[in-house]
Amino acid sequence: MGRFEVEAFLDTWGVSLNGFPVLQVNKFLMEYDNPNTAKRYAYNLKKYLEYLDRLGKNYTKASERDVKGFLMEITYSGSTVGQITKITQKSYKSVINEFYKFLINELNLEKEILVPQKSRSNQSFYYGQICLYLDSGEMKKVGNKGRSSGRKMWRFKAKRSYRKWYSEKEIEALATNFKSLRDQVIFLISVRLGCRITEVLTMKYEHYDWENKVVFVSESKTFTRHLAVDEDLDILIKKYCLTDRNEIESQVGVCDYLFLNKKGKYKGQPVHYHNFREILKGCAERAGMDAEKVITHAGRSTRAAEIAKMKRLGVPGVTDEYFIQTMGWSSMASAKPYLKMLDIDEMKAISKRISERRIILRRS
Repeated sequence: MGRFEVEAFLDTWGVSLNGFPVLQVNKFLMEYDNPNTAKRYAYNLKKYLEYLDRLGKNYTKASERDVKGFLMEITYSGSTVGQITKITQKSYKSVINEFYKFLINELNLEKEILVPQKSRSNQSFYYGQICLYLDSGEMKKVGNKGRSSGRKMWRFKAKRSYRKWYSEKEIEALATNFKSLRDQVIFLISVRLGCRITEVLTMKYEHYDWENKVVFVSESKTFTRHLAVDEDLDILIKKYCLTDRNEIESQVGVCDYLFLNKKGKYKGQPVHYHNFREILKGCAERAGMDAEKVITHAGRSTRAAEIAKMKRLGVPGVTDEYFIQTMGWSSMASAKPYLKMLDIDEMKAISKRISERRIILRRS
Protein backbone atom coordinates (compact mmCIF):
# COMPACT_ATOMS: atom_id res chain seq x y z
CA MET A 1 0.00 0.00 0.00
CA GLY A 2 1.13 3.53 -0.72
CA ARG A 3 1.88 6.20 1.82
CA PHE A 4 -0.07 9.43 1.53
CA GLU A 5 1.20 12.67 3.02
CA VAL A 6 -0.03 16.25 3.19
CA GLU A 7 2.70 18.65 2.12
CA ALA A 8 3.15 22.34 1.44
CA PHE A 9 3.51 23.12 -2.25
CA LEU A 10 4.59 26.72 -2.90
CA ASP A 11 1.86 28.86 -1.29
CA THR A 12 -0.73 26.13 -0.96
CA TRP A 13 -1.12 22.54 0.24
CA GLY A 14 -1.35 19.22 -1.53
CA VAL A 15 -1.29 15.44 -1.15
CA SER A 16 1.58 13.19 -2.21
CA LEU A 17 1.79 9.42 -2.66
CA ASN A 18 5.20 7.93 -1.87
CA GLY A 19 6.70 11.38 -2.37
CA PHE A 20 4.99 12.11 -5.70
CA PRO A 21 2.14 14.66 -5.96
CA VAL A 22 -1.33 13.23 -6.63
CA LEU A 23 -2.08 15.29 -9.74
CA GLN A 24 -5.87 15.70 -9.86
CA VAL A 25 -6.20 16.00 -6.10
CA ASN A 26 -3.67 18.81 -6.05
CA LYS A 27 -5.23 20.57 -9.04
CA PHE A 28 -8.49 20.53 -7.10
CA LEU A 29 -6.80 21.97 -4.00
CA MET A 30 -5.20 24.75 -6.07
CA GLU A 31 -8.72 26.01 -6.83
CA TYR A 32 -8.84 27.39 -3.28
CA ASP A 33 -7.06 30.70 -2.76
CA ASN A 34 -7.08 30.38 1.03
CA PRO A 35 -4.16 28.11 2.11
CA ASN A 36 -5.97 27.18 5.33
CA THR A 37 -8.93 25.85 3.35
CA ALA A 38 -6.61 23.94 1.01
CA LYS A 39 -4.78 22.44 3.99
CA ARG A 40 -7.99 21.30 5.69
CA TYR A 41 -9.30 19.78 2.47
CA ALA A 42 -5.95 18.08 1.85
CA TYR A 43 -6.12 16.27 5.19
CA ASN A 44 -9.71 15.22 4.53
CA LEU A 45 -8.86 13.84 1.09
CA LYS A 46 -5.73 12.15 2.44
CA LYS A 47 -7.88 10.14 4.82
CA TYR A 48 -10.32 9.25 2.04
CA LEU A 49 -7.48 8.16 -0.27
CA GLU A 50 -5.97 6.03 2.50
CA TYR A 51 -9.30 4.28 2.98
CA LEU A 52 -9.57 3.54 -0.75
CA ASP A 53 -5.95 2.38 -0.78
CA ARG A 54 -6.76 -0.23 1.86
CA LEU A 55 -9.50 -1.47 -0.48
CA GLY A 56 -7.04 -1.62 -3.36
CA LYS A 57 -8.78 1.21 -5.26
CA ASN A 58 -8.14 4.79 -6.30
CA TYR A 59 -10.63 7.63 -6.50
CA THR A 60 -11.46 6.98 -10.19
CA LYS A 61 -12.64 3.45 -9.38
CA ALA A 62 -14.55 4.26 -6.19
CA SER A 63 -18.22 3.39 -5.92
CA GLU A 64 -20.99 4.90 -3.84
CA ARG A 65 -20.65 1.92 -1.53
CA ASP A 66 -16.98 2.82 -0.98
CA VAL A 67 -17.84 6.40 -0.07
CA LYS A 68 -20.58 5.22 2.24
CA GLY A 69 -18.14 2.83 3.92
CA PHE A 70 -15.64 5.64 4.40
CA LEU A 71 -18.22 7.92 6.00
CA MET A 72 -19.38 5.10 8.24
CA GLU A 73 -15.79 4.48 9.33
CA ILE A 74 -15.01 8.07 10.26
CA THR A 75 -18.37 8.34 12.03
CA TYR A 76 -18.25 5.22 14.18
CA SER A 77 -14.61 4.18 14.47
CA GLY A 78 -13.74 6.98 16.94
CA SER A 79 -14.23 6.97 20.68
CA THR A 80 -16.66 9.88 20.64
CA VAL A 81 -20.07 10.25 19.04
CA GLY A 82 -22.50 13.13 18.85
CA GLN A 83 -22.25 16.68 17.55
CA ILE A 84 -18.49 16.65 16.89
CA THR A 85 -18.79 13.47 14.85
CA LYS A 86 -21.67 14.89 12.80
CA ILE A 87 -19.72 18.04 12.03
CA THR A 88 -16.68 15.98 11.04
CA GLN A 89 -18.78 13.75 8.81
CA LYS A 90 -20.37 16.76 7.14
CA SER A 91 -16.93 18.24 6.47
CA TYR A 92 -15.63 15.08 4.81
CA LYS A 93 -18.81 14.65 2.81
CA SER A 94 -18.61 18.24 1.56
CA VAL A 95 -15.00 17.85 0.44
CA ILE A 96 -15.73 14.61 -1.43
CA ASN A 97 -18.73 16.31 -3.01
CA GLU A 98 -16.66 19.23 -4.31
CA PHE A 99 -13.79 16.96 -5.40
CA TYR A 100 -15.99 14.87 -7.67
CA LYS A 101 -17.72 17.96 -9.03
CA PHE A 102 -14.25 19.21 -9.93
CA LEU A 103 -13.47 15.93 -11.68
CA ILE A 104 -16.69 16.16 -13.65
CA ASN A 105 -15.55 19.51 -15.06
CA GLU A 106 -11.84 18.72 -15.30
CA LEU A 107 -11.95 15.18 -16.70
CA ASN A 108 -15.62 14.91 -17.64
CA LEU A 109 -16.18 12.18 -15.07
CA GLU A 110 -19.53 10.70 -15.89
CA LYS A 111 -21.84 8.81 -13.60
CA GLU A 112 -23.28 5.45 -14.63
CA ILE A 113 -25.93 4.35 -12.20
CA LEU A 114 -27.57 0.95 -12.03
CA VAL A 115 -30.92 1.54 -10.37
CA PRO A 116 -32.19 -1.31 -8.16
CA GLN A 117 -35.73 -2.59 -8.72
CA LYS A 118 -36.48 -1.88 -5.07
CA SER A 119 -37.72 1.61 -4.30
CA ARG A 120 -35.15 4.06 -2.95
CA SER A 121 -37.69 5.78 -0.72
CA ASN A 122 -36.65 3.83 2.37
CA GLN A 123 -32.92 4.15 1.82
CA SER A 124 -30.63 5.22 4.62
CA PHE A 125 -29.60 8.79 5.38
CA TYR A 126 -26.46 8.41 3.28
CA TYR A 127 -28.06 7.72 -0.10
CA GLY A 128 -29.42 11.15 -0.89
CA GLN A 129 -26.42 12.93 0.58
CA ILE A 130 -23.59 10.97 -0.98
CA CYS A 131 -25.03 11.26 -4.47
CA LEU A 132 -24.70 15.05 -4.24
CA TYR A 133 -21.14 14.96 -5.54
CA LEU A 134 -22.36 13.48 -8.81
CA ASP A 135 -25.45 15.60 -9.18
CA SER A 136 -24.32 16.95 -12.53
CA GLY A 137 -23.36 13.55 -13.91
CA GLU A 138 -25.47 11.78 -16.50
CA MET A 139 -27.76 9.04 -15.12
CA LYS A 140 -28.30 5.86 -17.13
CA LYS A 141 -29.92 2.49 -16.53
CA VAL A 142 -27.77 -0.35 -17.82
CA GLY A 143 -27.24 -4.03 -17.12
CA ASN A 144 -27.98 -7.50 -18.44
CA LYS A 145 -31.36 -7.50 -20.19
CA GLY A 146 -32.37 -4.37 -18.33
CA ARG A 147 -31.82 -5.94 -14.91
CA SER A 148 -29.76 -3.99 -12.44
CA SER A 149 -27.48 -4.98 -9.64
CA GLY A 150 -27.53 -1.80 -7.60
CA ARG A 151 -23.83 -1.14 -8.22
CA LYS A 152 -22.60 2.34 -8.99
CA MET A 153 -19.47 3.29 -10.88
CA TRP A 154 -17.92 6.16 -12.81
CA ARG A 155 -16.03 6.18 -16.07
CA PHE A 156 -13.95 8.70 -17.97
CA LYS A 157 -14.60 10.03 -21.44
CA ALA A 158 -12.99 12.75 -23.52
CA LYS A 159 -12.47 15.99 -21.61
CA ARG A 160 -15.18 18.59 -22.12
CA SER A 161 -14.03 21.66 -24.00
CA TYR A 162 -15.09 25.11 -22.87
CA ARG A 163 -14.05 28.69 -23.50
CA LYS A 164 -11.51 29.72 -20.86
CA TRP A 165 -11.53 33.43 -21.76
CA TYR A 166 -12.72 35.80 -24.47
CA SER A 167 -11.07 37.74 -27.26
CA GLU A 168 -11.97 41.41 -27.70
CA LYS A 169 -14.10 40.44 -30.69
CA GLU A 170 -16.02 37.91 -28.59
CA ILE A 171 -16.49 40.42 -25.76
CA GLU A 172 -18.00 42.88 -28.23
CA ALA A 173 -20.25 40.19 -29.72
CA LEU A 174 -21.56 39.16 -26.31
CA ALA A 175 -21.91 42.68 -24.91
CA THR A 176 -24.11 43.73 -27.84
CA ASN A 177 -26.42 40.72 -27.65
CA PHE A 178 -27.81 40.95 -24.12
CA LYS A 179 -31.50 41.77 -23.92
CA SER A 180 -31.12 44.23 -21.04
CA LEU A 181 -28.67 46.86 -19.87
CA ARG A 182 -28.50 45.13 -16.48
CA ASP A 183 -27.18 41.89 -17.98
CA GLN A 184 -24.70 43.75 -20.16
CA VAL A 185 -23.30 45.58 -17.12
CA ILE A 186 -23.02 42.37 -15.06
CA PHE A 187 -21.06 40.75 -17.89
CA LEU A 188 -18.74 43.73 -18.41
CA ILE A 189 -17.93 44.01 -14.69
CA SER A 190 -16.80 40.38 -14.67
CA VAL A 191 -14.70 40.90 -17.82
CA ARG A 192 -13.23 44.35 -17.16
CA LEU A 193 -12.72 44.09 -13.39
CA GLY A 194 -12.08 40.35 -13.05
CA CYS A 195 -14.80 39.80 -10.46
CA ARG A 196 -16.26 36.40 -9.75
CA ILE A 197 -19.83 36.32 -10.97
CA THR A 198 -21.05 35.71 -7.41
CA GLU A 199 -19.17 38.84 -6.32
CA VAL A 200 -20.98 40.87 -8.98
CA LEU A 201 -24.43 39.51 -8.15
CA THR A 202 -23.99 40.16 -4.41
CA MET A 203 -22.85 43.77 -4.86
CA LYS A 204 -25.02 46.31 -3.09
CA TYR A 205 -26.02 49.72 -4.40
CA GLU A 206 -23.89 51.41 -1.74
CA HIS A 207 -20.82 49.50 -2.93
CA TYR A 208 -20.48 51.69 -6.01
CA ASP A 209 -18.76 55.03 -5.45
CA TRP A 210 -20.31 57.29 -8.09
CA GLU A 211 -17.89 60.16 -7.55
CA ASN A 212 -14.60 58.22 -7.56
CA LYS A 213 -15.75 55.49 -9.98
CA VAL A 214 -14.74 52.67 -7.67
CA VAL A 215 -16.57 49.47 -6.83
CA PHE A 216 -16.18 47.79 -3.44
CA VAL A 217 -16.10 43.98 -3.55
CA SER A 218 -17.21 42.71 -0.15
CA GLU A 219 -18.48 39.15 -0.80
CA SER A 220 -15.05 37.74 -1.67
CA LYS A 221 -13.53 34.30 -1.03
CA THR A 222 -10.34 35.89 0.30
CA PHE A 223 -10.46 39.60 1.17
CA THR A 224 -12.42 42.75 0.37
CA ARG A 225 -11.03 44.98 -2.36
CA HIS A 226 -11.65 48.22 -4.26
CA LEU A 227 -11.54 48.19 -8.06
CA ALA A 228 -11.37 51.22 -10.35
CA VAL A 229 -13.99 51.41 -13.10
CA ASP A 230 -13.16 52.84 -16.54
CA GLU A 231 -15.13 55.70 -18.08
CA ASP A 232 -17.23 53.59 -20.45
CA LEU A 233 -18.28 51.08 -17.79
CA ASP A 234 -19.00 53.89 -15.32
CA ILE A 235 -21.45 55.43 -17.81
CA LEU A 236 -23.26 52.10 -18.25
CA ILE A 237 -23.52 51.44 -14.50
CA LYS A 238 -24.97 54.90 -13.85
CA LYS A 239 -27.35 54.59 -16.79
CA TYR A 240 -28.66 51.26 -15.44
CA CYS A 241 -29.13 52.72 -11.96
CA LEU A 242 -30.96 55.80 -13.24
CA THR A 243 -33.28 53.89 -15.58
CA ASP A 244 -34.03 50.18 -15.09
CA ARG A 245 -33.10 50.02 -11.41
CA ASN A 246 -34.95 53.23 -10.51
CA GLU A 247 -38.06 51.88 -12.20
CA ILE A 248 -37.95 48.70 -10.09
CA GLU A 249 -37.50 50.67 -6.85
CA SER A 250 -40.43 52.90 -7.78
CA GLN A 251 -42.58 49.75 -7.80
CA VAL A 252 -41.23 47.73 -4.84
CA GLY A 253 -39.43 50.29 -2.67
CA VAL A 254 -35.77 50.78 -1.75
CA CYS A 255 -33.57 47.74 -2.52
CA ASP A 256 -30.13 46.93 -1.13
CA TYR A 257 -28.62 45.04 -4.03
CA LEU A 258 -27.27 46.64 -7.18
CA PHE A 259 -28.56 44.17 -9.77
CA LEU A 260 -32.24 43.36 -9.36
CA ASN A 261 -34.82 41.03 -10.84
CA LYS A 262 -37.28 43.15 -12.76
CA LYS A 263 -40.38 40.96 -12.94
CA GLY A 264 -42.25 38.10 -11.32
CA LYS A 265 -42.48 37.21 -7.65
CA TYR A 266 -38.75 37.88 -7.19
CA LYS A 267 -38.94 41.47 -8.46
CA GLY A 268 -36.56 43.66 -6.46
CA GLN A 269 -34.47 40.73 -5.25
CA PRO A 270 -30.88 40.12 -6.43
CA VAL A 271 -30.27 38.22 -9.65
CA HIS A 272 -29.46 34.56 -8.96
CA TYR A 273 -26.34 32.86 -10.33
CA HIS A 274 -28.28 30.22 -12.24
CA ASN A 275 -30.46 32.89 -13.83
CA PHE A 276 -27.47 34.78 -15.14
CA ARG A 277 -25.81 31.60 -16.39
CA GLU A 278 -28.84 30.89 -18.58
CA ILE A 279 -28.95 34.53 -19.68
CA LEU A 280 -25.27 34.34 -20.71
CA LYS A 281 -25.79 31.14 -22.69
CA GLY A 282 -28.78 32.64 -24.47
CA CYS A 283 -26.70 35.69 -25.31
CA ALA A 284 -23.92 33.45 -26.67
CA GLU A 285 -26.38 31.76 -29.02
CA ARG A 286 -27.57 35.11 -30.34
CA ALA A 287 -23.92 36.12 -30.84
CA GLY A 288 -23.30 33.02 -32.96
CA MET A 289 -21.14 31.29 -30.34
CA ASP A 290 -21.36 27.74 -29.00
CA ALA A 291 -23.38 28.25 -25.80
CA GLU A 292 -22.22 24.93 -24.36
CA LYS A 293 -18.65 26.21 -24.30
CA VAL A 294 -19.47 29.53 -22.62
CA ILE A 295 -19.16 29.62 -18.82
CA THR A 296 -19.62 32.43 -16.31
CA HIS A 297 -16.02 32.17 -15.04
CA ALA A 298 -14.61 33.05 -18.48
CA GLY A 299 -15.21 36.75 -17.79
CA ARG A 300 -12.97 36.73 -14.72
CA SER A 301 -10.40 34.57 -16.53
CA THR A 302 -10.30 37.11 -19.37
CA ARG A 303 -9.16 39.82 -16.97
CA ALA A 304 -6.59 37.49 -15.37
CA ALA A 305 -5.17 36.59 -18.80
CA GLU A 306 -5.03 40.29 -19.71
CA ILE A 307 -3.06 41.18 -16.57
CA ALA A 308 -0.75 38.19 -17.08
CA LYS A 309 0.06 39.44 -20.56
CA MET A 310 0.70 43.00 -19.32
CA LYS A 311 2.96 41.63 -16.59
CA ARG A 312 4.92 39.57 -19.12
CA LEU A 313 5.33 42.67 -21.31
CA GLY A 314 6.65 44.65 -18.34
CA VAL A 315 3.88 47.25 -18.23
CA PRO A 316 4.77 49.72 -15.41
CA GLY A 317 2.80 49.17 -12.22
CA VAL A 318 1.64 45.67 -13.13
CA THR A 319 3.37 43.85 -10.28
CA ASP A 320 2.64 40.62 -8.43
CA GLU A 321 0.90 42.68 -5.75
CA TYR A 322 -1.29 44.42 -8.34
CA PHE A 323 -2.20 41.04 -9.84
CA ILE A 324 -3.13 39.57 -6.44
CA GLN A 325 -5.08 42.62 -5.26
CA THR A 326 -7.05 42.94 -8.49
CA MET A 327 -8.04 39.28 -8.69
CA GLY A 328 -8.56 38.79 -4.95
CA TRP A 329 -6.07 35.93 -4.68
CA SER A 330 -4.07 34.98 -1.61
CA SER A 331 -0.88 34.38 -3.61
CA MET A 332 0.60 34.31 -7.12
CA ALA A 333 0.12 30.54 -7.22
CA SER A 334 -3.34 31.18 -8.68
CA ALA A 335 -1.77 33.07 -11.60
CA LYS A 336 0.22 30.08 -12.82
CA PRO A 337 -2.39 28.72 -15.28
CA TYR A 338 -2.57 32.11 -17.02
CA LEU A 339 1.19 32.58 -17.18
CA LYS A 340 1.57 29.01 -18.43
CA MET A 341 -0.99 29.65 -21.16
CA LEU A 342 1.06 32.64 -22.29
CA ASP A 343 4.10 30.37 -22.59
CA ILE A 344 2.07 27.95 -24.72
CA ASP A 345 0.81 30.78 -26.93
CA GLU A 346 4.35 32.07 -27.37
CA MET A 347 5.60 28.60 -28.33
CA LYS A 348 2.78 28.29 -30.87
CA ALA A 349 3.66 31.70 -32.33
CA ILE A 350 7.35 30.76 -32.61
CA SER A 351 6.44 27.43 -34.23
CA LYS A 352 4.23 29.25 -36.73
CA ARG A 353 7.02 31.70 -37.61
CA ILE A 354 9.47 28.82 -38.10
CA SER A 355 7.00 27.01 -40.37
CA GLU A 356 6.43 30.17 -42.42
CA ARG A 357 10.20 30.67 -42.68
CA ARG A 358 10.66 27.09 -43.95
CA ILE A 359 8.01 27.63 -46.62
CA ILE A 360 9.80 30.77 -47.81
CA LEU A 361 13.15 28.94 -47.92
CA ARG A 362 11.68 26.03 -49.90
CA ARG A 363 10.23 28.44 -52.46
CA SER A 364 13.47 30.39 -52.85
